[in-house]
Amino acid sequence: MLKALKGMMNVTIMNRTKMDSFVIDDAGRVAGIAARTKYSFNSKLASDDADNTSGEQKFFGAKRGVMLAAGGFSRDTWFRQMQDPRVQPTMDSTNQPGATAGALTAALDIGAAPIQISWLQFLPSCNPDEPGYGISANFIEHACYRYGIIVNPKTGKRFVNELAGRQPKTEAMFAV
Repeated sequence: MLKALKGMMNVTIMNRTKMDSFVIDDAGRVAGIAARTKYSFNSKLASDDADNTSGEQKFFGAKRGVMLAAGGFSRDTWFRQMQDPRVQPTMDSTNQPGATAGALTAALDIGAAPIQISWLQFLPSCNPDEPGYGISANFIEHACYRYGIIVNPKTGKRFVNELAGRQPKTEAMFAV
């Protein structure tokens, strides 16, 4: 996707830039964003990003609209638990530390209508000895599921079709 975007005219890709809010025009349309360039992420402040004011604030206008592609929010423990209370705050995530709901909540604040944000991906793919998405998870996802099975560690019995989609596997995990 990045390669395709780089080949398009009038597309600017900016790293180390964090969107803070949408800019709304007098007609109530999204006219751009307020962002911070040269942003430096601090994982200690991730849960309360208001404290992280690094970077230079700039405003970027949009002619036809703004496309929000902010990624996941599973490091935002409060927001993910609001979507699915079964996912406890103590449960780890394979997402990078900056995967918070900041951009999504900004969109909700201006009236965006999200769909299926409660469909959290929660799979038995990680190793408790590795934080986040380690080597074990990569191996399991790419080498084992096609030929192996997922079993309940308490019963030793298979409880889900390993080739099913992520949502059916998530639901099966919470059912055991």
